[in-house]
Amino acid sequence: MYRGRLSTELLPRSILETLASTSVISWRPLLATGKPLSTSSSRASSFSGPSSLVTPPPRRRSSIPLFRRRSAHYVARLVLVLVVIPLTFYLHLTSRTMRTRREALVEALQGDPARMGRWPEWLHVPGTTSTTRDEDRLKSRSNEGETPDGWSQWQDDGQVSFWGDVDTVGPSPFDHVPKRIKHDDTKRVLFLTDYHDYLERMNTHTYEIVDAAIRHPHIARLDVWGPKWRYWDADVPVSENIRRRMWWIRELEARRAEREQHFAGGNSTQGAEGNQLFAEEYMSREEMDGWWALAGESVAGCPVQGFDLVWTISDIFKQTDPLLDALPCGALLAQQLGDCHSLNCLREWYPNVSNITVTKYGFEMLELFNRDRLAHAFPDAEAQLFGHSPDSANPWDFWPIPWAERTTPVKMFGFTGSFYPLRVTITDHLQSLPPDASALIERYQHPGYTIWEMPSAYEDPMVTYEQHHPAYQHHEALREDFAKHMREAKICVFDSSLERKMIRKYAQALLAGCVVAGDIPTESEDVLSEFIIDLKPTWNIDQINAELARHLQDDAALETKAKLGFAYARKYLTNTNKISDMIRLVDQYRSGARGYDLPNGFSLRCRSYWGDDEAWRPPWCTGARGLEQ
Repeated sequence: MYRGRLSTELLPRSILETLASTSVISWRPLLATGKPLSTSSSRASSFSGPSSLVTPPPRRRSSIPLFRRRSAHYVARLVLVLVVIPLTFYLHLTSRTMRTRREALVEALQGDPARMGRWPEWLHVPGTTSTTRDEDRLKSRSNEGETPDGWSQWQDDGQVSFWGDVDTVGPSPFDHVPKRIKHDDTKRVLFLTDYHDYLERMNTHTYEIVDAAIRHPHIARLDVWGPKWRYWDADVPVSENIRRRMWWIRELEARRAEREQHFAGGNSTQGAEGNQLFAEEYMSREEMDGWWALAGESVAGCPVQGFDLVWTISDIFKQTDPLLDALPCGALLAQQLGDCHSLNCLREWYPNVSNITVTKYGFEMLELFNRDRLAHAFPDAEAQLFGHSPDSANPWDFWPIPWAERTTPVKMFGFTGSFYPLRVTITDHLQSLPPDASALIERYQHPGYTIWEMPSAYEDPMVTYEQHHPAYQHHEALREDFAKHMREAKICVFDSSLERKMIRKYAQALLAGCVVAGDIPTESEDVLSEFIIDLKPTWNIDQINAELARHLQDDAALETKAKLGFAYARKYLTNTNKISDMIRLVDQYRSGARGYDLPNGFSLRCRSYWGDDEAWRPPWCTGARGLEQ
């Protein structure tokens, strides 16, 4: 029998619970008090408590020899001391180390804890159990001059390991990761786009979403097609074109399966092609032309697997187009609307054929698509599911470089016009300076909104979208240059417009590790205000320069804002997250959901849909009231 003093001050509770479940000695009083007990008190306590009120039955004599019973008892003690306790203690320390490491990283992202004062609710890293700070502990650490440096846990040679191109350095701890689902729950998706728009639009947002969909684990089959792409028939309804396309994909899948049977082990092309199929790898141009020439007659009904979702961006058809009809074979049509000036997006909407409608800005749901307005304008339209899908970007397009390597203190981005008052103020100032004068703010030259491709690209349209195709290299080069200038700047200046929208530049700059300086849009304002430099739209150039110079003086705090914005964008503002949310809406629609799905916070502050006096404003805003905030 052990008779010495047993100290348990360093034992974690998990070990004590393990010990309490053994029959070697009673540890229940120790668990209750959390303090070590002397031998005498421990022995006395072992027979006290509620269990002592019950008289135990007489013990039955064991048939096992005494020496064998004693040997088994000693072996059990030996296993407990040499294996159970050390192993449990090791697991506890390992878990505590990993938890401390994650908490240190999150704490470092907040900057000076005494100044920040709380955890942001959105920045919850797996492994942390609370978002509430211990104020006394923080104050004492701050008074001691200790600077949390959790980012060093992920550093190699002084650099944060995930601070770079995601395809090179890998994911960050904050990335949105789609949940694992069964293969039967994956989706077959067609992006319905216009080929001429693909060639001519400088902004690559649509095909950045496609690029993310190619990588998304919840999409089993992906296709891109629509008006003016090869084999689209402008003389038949949209539904018939899409039905034929479903059979086309089925034909390619059959040919792919036949090819795989010729290789030992099969699946010889899966890794290279992913969820896309390229007809050129399975048939000649003559075969393709022949198949489509007979498609209207040779394929009838619906294939076993069609498209679960047809996703279209903006308006590639007129609302009154007689060929625009409901989709076939159980496919759902989701329409994502673009910028809505003068409330014009209602004219771009497909009220009688869309199943799901999403807008990039949350407030538009209450102003454009409120129930009373839709019932008055489209009394025969069926109920839809409306959602909010914020602007986003890809982390393999917009990624950061080390803070010390950034060569530009401040740079302004974006088109200059009356719709963007901050940009007008800065541009007017820069244009008024002499050619040899220096300025705090540099300006990135806007390339224009339209690209004119070579005539051959129109004469020989593509069968579907291909990454890095020669017809799209100009677009990708412009995007790469834009992202490069963002990642080389410490502060990126632009405004949200009079409409106070969270435009795509917010996502792009934050992913590039650039601190945004501009007005706070009417979405997720409490979160964004923690790492955005707030510039008022009505400020003059002296006020703007003074605020920017003030933040440049504290380089460490500025870098902290960059890290915090980066973490937020990687968690919420990627196209991977956008696709996950669209798939969620598809599942909700099929389960019967209708109405409004608005998971992201937004406000209804005063704003204007254009810059003139006739522009629509919320009814509680008259003239410029509220716009100066």
